[in-house]
Amino acid sequence: MSINIEYNKITIGEIVAADFRAAEIFKKEGIDFCCGGKKSLDSASNEKAIDPSLLMKQLKELKNIPVSQTQSFNDWELSFLADYIVNIHHKYVLKSLPELVFYTQKIASVHGLHHPELIEVADLFGKINAELLQHLKKEEEVLFPAIKVILNSNSSEAKATIISEISRMSGEHFNDGLF
Repeated sequence: MSINIEYNKITIGEIVAADFRAAEIFKKEGIDFCCGGKKSLDSASNEKAIDPSLLMKQLKELKNIPVSQTQSFNDWELSFLADYIVNIHHKYVLKSLPELVFYTQKIASVHGLHHPELIEVADLFGKINAELLQHLKKEEEVLFPAIKVILNSNSSEAKATIISEISRMSGEHFNDGLF
C-alpha cells in the first residue's frame, strides 16, 4: 500500500495524520506536529532553518516503504480505533506515569537544594500528570462512548458531545496555564 499526499497543500499535522511515519521525520528535525500541527511544511521548515525541499524529499521517500496493514490506522473502524487507543496507549501511560512522578519527585528532593530548577520540573510534571489523567478519563468515559453511539445512531446529543469534547480537548494542547 502506498500513500499519496500533496505535502505542500496540507498542514504538518495533516501530513502525520495521513501517514504516521512522517512523525519520525518531524521529530528528528525538532518540528512540533502536534500542538504546532496547523502550520504548513514551509512555515515549519523556516522556523527551524531547514530547507523545505530536504524535508519534502524525506517525506516523498516514505512512498517507497510499504505501510504495514496492521498500522494503517486510517482504515480502521472508529470503534476499534477507540478500543485500541484505550487498550494500548492509555494502559501504557497509566502504567508509566506513577513511576515517572515518583522519580521526578525523588530527584527534586535529593538534588533540589543545589538545583532548584528540578523542583520546578517535578512540580510541572505533577501538573501534567494530573491533566493527562483527566484527559484520558474524559476520552474513555465521554468521547469514545459518544463516538460509538454515533456509529450506531444519528444521535444529535452524541454529535454535540463529540464536538464539545474535541473542542475542549484541543484547547488542552495549548498551555492551559501550566507553563
